[in-house]
Amino acid sequence: MTNTPTCMLLFNHHVELSGERFNGFLAEAYPDVKTEVIANEGDESFLVTFGASQFVVMVLPAPVPLSSLDGALKNNKQLPVSTVEQHQSHIIVSPFMLGDGMGRAVHASIVMMMLIDALRKTGELNSMFWSSANVLLDEPGFQNALSGVNTALGKQNAGQPDAAYSFPVQFWVGFELFYRDEDDAWGAISTGFEAYYGAELQITYTQEPIPRVLSFLYGSLSYLLATNAALALGQTLQVGEQDILTVQDVPSDTGRYYILQLG
Repeated sequence: MTNTPTCMLLFNHHVELSGERFNGFLAEAYPDVKTEVIANEGDESFLVTFGASQFVVMVLPAPVPLSSLDGALKNNKQLPVSTVEQHQSHIIVSPFMLGDGMGRAVHASIVMMMLIDALRKTGELNSMFWSSANVLLDEPGFQNALSGVNTALGKQNAGQPDAAYSFPVQFWVGFELFYRDEDDAWGAISTGFEAYYGAELQITYTQEPIPRVLSFLYGSLSYLLATNAALALGQTLQVGEQDILTVQDVPSDTGRYYILQLG
């Protein structure tokens, strides 16, 4: 798989983070988890061990270029450009040597959420950018996504089969809309789902309104994230109570996405 899950924390000032301070954050937040932070000589990057997983954390004393955030800002109406452009530095969190498979990608994403939650204490947070999905969240939005992770883990521990449906798929996977003028039709394609499933999903043109198009997309994404079910040409998926999507095309050498059509 490609497109490894990666997140950036955007701060309104220049961040200073030492290995000792980072270790303290993790020990306070997760006292029952074996953690270790190894800093490089200048405290600019860290190798973090969290349980059996490892992550790279990098502190960059510069803002993320706004051009890299254009798509995410367009899809997030709660975060105006004037707010995001105030950030002065950022921290990047990504898995170290992540192997293939949805289970590994989901586990890495869960732990990244925990690391991000601890790193929020570093300073005045502006926003979070799940860059592999092109999704931008403010702090309340992240808290809501983290609550989804905690709910999913609680359900898993209780043996509930629907646990994975609570994962914050709308933070881990983004979207792009496309339009066809001749028949006033919309479609949507996922961004970042390849990190979990090995390919993206596309909802092909339909005259349904945009909220419905996105409900088709995220309903399908949630189902596949929860089940890791294989899709085949001609297969149908039920999204919601009545809507049926049909697999119209499957990944090939020229396109790494599944195309789903309403009906």
